[in-house]
Amino acid sequence: MRSRETDTMETMNTIESSIVTDCLKSVTVDENDGIQGIFVFPPGFAAFEGHFPDQPVLPAVVQLAAVRLLASRQIGHPLIPTGIHRAKFKSIILPEMCMTVKLQLKQSGDAVSISFTIDTDKSKAAVGEIECRKHNS
Repeated sequence: MRSRETDTMETMNTIESSIVTDCLKSVTVDENDGIQGIFVFPPGFAAFEGHFPDQPVLPAVVQLAAVRLLASRQIGHPLIPTGIHRAKFKSIILPEMCMTVKLQLKQSGDAVSISFTIDTDKSKAAVGEIECRKHNS
């Protein structure tokens, strides 16, 4: 019999894979090494299921995963989250909204600090800083 934890991990792996393969539309790096990713989450995106039934909203945990996965793509290593120093979610993100994620990375050995902002075409959706470590597999 499969455990609920195993099912949850498989669902998260599927969602994370979809964030990068299906929802990430473009990535740019500016002259100050700032990273910008444009995401669009379609109505059928798995994380909308049940969050919420009559008004799908992109969960904050998916927004943080998009931040981490975009940073991981730039660094070239999977990143494991180790802490959130601050995170403020200011507005909701609905299906089909364009979500712009802007990152500044600071690295020290295997430690990576990610400062981020998330904007939609309507407003600033989130701002914060998360800590990760490189997963050297």
